[in-house]
Amino acid sequence: MATGKRDYQAEYRRRIARVLDRGLSRSQARGHPCASEPHVSAKAAERRPDRKLLEALKTLRDTRNLGEAARKAKVSPERLRRFVRGLNFVEKRGGRYRVGEDPWERRVVFYAGGHKVDTMVRGYESARIIGLYWEAVGEFLRMNDPGHLAPFVGHKITNASGRTYTFETRPNALYRLSAEGGDAFEQVYRIVV
Repeated sequence: MATGKRDYQAEYRRRIARVLDRGLSRSQARGHPCASEPHVSAKAAERRPDRKLLEALKTLRDTRNLGEAARKAKVSPERLRRFVRGLNFVEKRGGRYRVGEDPWERRVVFYAGGHKVDTMVRGYESARIIGLYWEAVGEFLRMNDPGHLAPFVGHKITNASGRTYTFETRPNALYRLSAEGGDAFEQVYRIVV
Protein backbone atom coordinates (compact mmCIF):
# COMPACT_ATOMS: atom_id res chain seq x y z
CA MET A 1 0.00 0.00 0.00
CA ALA A 2 1.48 3.32 -1.07
CA THR A 3 1.95 5.87 1.66
CA GLY A 4 3.14 8.75 -0.53
CA LYS A 5 1.16 11.97 -0.87
CA ARG A 6 -1.10 12.41 -3.89
CA ASP A 7 -0.19 15.08 -6.39
CA TYR A 8 -3.60 16.68 -6.91
CA GLN A 9 -2.28 19.32 -9.28
CA ALA A 10 -0.82 16.70 -11.61
CA GLU A 11 -4.07 14.68 -11.49
CA TYR A 12 -6.05 17.81 -12.36
CA ARG A 13 -3.71 18.66 -15.28
CA ARG A 14 -4.06 15.09 -16.63
CA ARG A 15 -7.86 15.26 -16.38
CA ILE A 16 -7.97 18.60 -18.23
CA ALA A 17 -5.57 17.34 -20.92
CA ARG A 18 -7.58 14.12 -21.41
CA VAL A 19 -10.81 16.03 -22.05
CA LEU A 20 -9.16 18.69 -24.24
CA ASP A 21 -7.70 15.88 -26.38
CA ARG A 22 -11.28 14.73 -27.03
CA GLY A 23 -12.05 18.17 -28.48
CA LEU A 24 -14.18 19.39 -25.58
CA SER A 25 -13.93 22.70 -23.75
CA ARG A 26 -11.98 23.50 -20.60
CA SER A 27 -15.20 24.17 -18.69
CA GLN A 28 -16.44 20.69 -19.61
CA ALA A 29 -13.13 19.25 -18.43
CA ARG A 30 -13.51 21.01 -15.08
CA GLY A 31 -16.94 19.41 -14.65
CA HIS A 32 -18.84 22.70 -14.96
CA PRO A 33 -19.87 23.00 -18.61
CA CYS A 34 -21.58 26.09 -19.94
CA ALA A 35 -25.35 25.88 -20.18
CA SER A 36 -25.17 25.14 -23.92
CA GLU A 37 -22.57 22.35 -23.53
CA PRO A 38 -23.23 18.74 -22.51
CA HIS A 39 -21.65 17.11 -19.48
CA VAL A 40 -18.64 14.90 -20.10
CA SER A 41 -19.96 12.36 -17.61
CA ALA A 42 -23.22 10.61 -18.45
CA LYS A 43 -23.83 10.18 -14.73
CA ALA A 44 -23.92 13.95 -14.18
CA ALA A 45 -26.32 14.40 -17.09
CA GLU A 46 -28.75 11.80 -15.67
CA ARG A 47 -29.02 13.45 -12.28
CA ARG A 48 -32.56 14.26 -11.23
CA PRO A 49 -33.34 17.80 -10.13
CA ASP A 50 -32.95 18.08 -6.41
CA ARG A 51 -35.03 20.03 -3.92
CA LYS A 52 -32.82 23.12 -4.23
CA LEU A 53 -33.37 23.36 -7.98
CA LEU A 54 -37.12 22.98 -7.53
CA GLU A 55 -37.09 25.70 -4.85
CA ALA A 56 -35.09 27.91 -7.21
CA LEU A 57 -37.66 27.30 -9.95
CA LYS A 58 -40.42 28.30 -7.53
CA THR A 59 -38.55 31.52 -6.69
CA LEU A 60 -37.88 32.16 -10.38
CA ARG A 61 -41.62 31.95 -10.98
CA ASP A 62 -42.10 34.89 -8.59
CA THR A 63 -38.98 37.02 -9.16
CA ARG A 64 -38.36 36.30 -12.88
CA ASN A 65 -34.66 36.91 -12.11
CA LEU A 66 -32.38 33.89 -12.42
CA GLY A 67 -29.55 35.31 -10.31
CA GLU A 68 -31.83 36.20 -7.43
CA ALA A 69 -33.61 32.83 -7.59
CA ALA A 70 -30.27 31.00 -7.54
CA ARG A 71 -29.03 33.05 -4.60
CA LYS A 72 -32.17 32.46 -2.54
CA ALA A 73 -32.12 28.70 -3.23
CA LYS A 74 -28.34 28.54 -2.63
CA VAL A 75 -27.48 26.98 -5.99
CA SER A 76 -25.11 28.32 -8.62
CA PRO A 77 -26.68 30.41 -11.40
CA GLU A 78 -24.88 28.17 -13.91
CA ARG A 79 -26.58 25.06 -12.53
CA LEU A 80 -30.00 26.71 -12.41
CA ARG A 81 -29.57 28.06 -15.96
CA ARG A 82 -28.76 24.54 -17.21
CA PHE A 83 -31.79 23.12 -15.40
CA VAL A 84 -34.10 25.82 -16.78
CA ARG A 85 -32.86 25.35 -20.35
CA GLY A 86 -34.05 21.76 -20.25
CA LEU A 87 -37.61 22.77 -19.31
CA ASN A 88 -40.01 23.50 -22.15
CA PHE A 89 -42.34 25.63 -20.00
CA VAL A 90 -39.73 28.28 -19.13
CA GLU A 91 -38.88 31.02 -21.60
CA LYS A 92 -36.54 34.00 -21.47
CA ARG A 93 -37.54 37.36 -22.89
CA GLY A 94 -35.39 40.44 -22.55
CA GLY A 95 -33.32 39.14 -19.64
CA ARG A 96 -36.38 38.04 -17.64
CA TYR A 97 -37.69 34.53 -17.26
CA ARG A 98 -41.32 33.52 -17.53
CA VAL A 99 -42.28 30.21 -15.96
CA GLY A 100 -45.47 28.71 -17.37
CA GLU A 101 -47.59 25.86 -16.04
CA ASP A 102 -45.47 22.78 -15.52
CA PRO A 103 -46.65 19.26 -16.43
CA TRP A 104 -45.36 17.57 -13.27
CA GLU A 105 -47.64 15.56 -11.04
CA ARG A 106 -47.64 16.21 -7.32
CA ARG A 107 -49.01 14.07 -4.55
CA VAL A 108 -51.35 16.17 -2.42
CA VAL A 109 -53.59 15.64 0.57
CA PHE A 110 -56.62 17.78 1.41
CA TYR A 111 -60.07 17.52 2.91
CA ALA A 112 -63.10 17.05 0.66
CA GLY A 113 -66.57 15.63 1.29
CA GLY A 114 -65.86 14.91 4.96
CA HIS A 115 -62.80 12.79 4.17
CA LYS A 116 -59.08 13.19 3.77
CA VAL A 117 -58.24 12.87 0.06
CA ASP A 118 -54.81 11.64 -1.00
CA THR A 119 -54.43 12.09 -4.75
CA MET A 120 -52.23 13.40 -7.57
CA VAL A 121 -52.69 16.77 -9.25
CA ARG A 122 -50.99 18.05 -12.36
CA GLY A 123 -49.23 21.40 -12.42
CA TYR A 124 -48.03 24.03 -10.01
CA GLU A 125 -51.22 26.07 -9.81
CA SER A 126 -53.41 23.28 -8.45
CA ALA A 127 -50.78 22.40 -5.84
CA ARG A 128 -50.42 26.08 -4.89
CA ILE A 129 -54.19 26.40 -4.34
CA ILE A 130 -54.15 23.29 -2.14
CA GLY A 131 -51.28 24.82 -0.15
CA LEU A 132 -53.35 27.99 0.35
CA TYR A 133 -56.29 25.83 1.43
CA TRP A 134 -54.10 24.12 4.08
CA GLU A 135 -52.95 27.51 5.29
CA ALA A 136 -56.57 28.68 5.63
CA VAL A 137 -57.55 25.47 7.46
CA GLY A 138 -54.64 25.92 9.85
CA GLU A 139 -55.62 29.52 10.56
CA PHE A 140 -59.25 28.49 11.06
CA LEU A 141 -58.28 25.76 13.54
CA ARG A 142 -55.93 28.09 15.40
CA MET A 143 -58.19 31.18 15.51
CA ASN A 144 -61.64 29.53 15.34
CA ASP A 145 -62.63 32.03 12.65
CA PRO A 146 -64.58 30.56 9.68
CA GLY A 147 -63.75 33.73 7.70
CA HIS A 148 -60.41 32.16 6.77
CA LEU A 149 -62.28 29.43 4.86
CA ALA A 150 -64.53 31.84 2.90
CA PRO A 151 -62.36 31.92 -0.29
CA PHE A 152 -62.56 28.12 -0.54
CA VAL A 153 -66.32 27.62 -0.09
CA GLY A 154 -67.48 25.72 -3.17
CA HIS A 155 -64.01 25.76 -4.71
CA LYS A 156 -63.28 22.65 -6.77
CA ILE A 157 -59.98 20.98 -7.61
CA THR A 158 -59.42 18.39 -10.34
CA ASN A 159 -56.91 15.59 -9.89
CA ALA A 160 -54.59 14.21 -12.58
CA SER A 161 -57.09 11.57 -13.68
CA GLY A 162 -59.91 14.11 -14.10
CA ARG A 163 -61.93 13.54 -10.93
CA THR A 164 -63.23 16.73 -9.30
CA TYR A 165 -63.32 17.39 -5.55
CA THR A 166 -64.87 20.24 -3.58
CA PHE A 167 -62.83 21.54 -0.64
CA GLU A 168 -64.27 20.73 2.81
CA THR A 169 -65.12 24.01 4.55
CA ARG A 170 -67.69 22.93 7.16
CA PRO A 171 -66.22 23.81 10.59
CA ASN A 172 -67.39 20.67 12.43
CA ALA A 173 -66.07 18.39 9.70
CA LEU A 174 -62.71 20.16 9.78
CA TYR A 175 -62.48 19.82 13.58
CA ARG A 176 -63.26 16.10 13.29
CA LEU A 177 -60.77 15.54 10.47
CA SER A 178 -57.99 17.47 12.22
CA ALA A 179 -58.52 15.41 15.38
CA GLU A 180 -57.82 12.26 13.35
CA GLY A 181 -54.27 13.48 12.62
CA GLY A 182 -52.58 14.26 9.36
CA ASP A 183 -49.47 14.32 7.23
CA ALA A 184 -46.54 16.66 7.55
CA PHE A 185 -46.48 19.54 5.04
CA GLU A 186 -43.65 17.89 3.10
CA GLN A 187 -45.96 14.95 2.43
CA VAL A 188 -48.86 17.20 1.42
CA TYR A 189 -47.01 18.89 -1.45
CA ARG A 190 -44.49 16.63 -3.18
CA ILE A 191 -43.47 16.33 -6.83
CA VAL A 192 -43.55 12.77 -8.07
CA VAL A 193 -41.00 12.06 -10.81
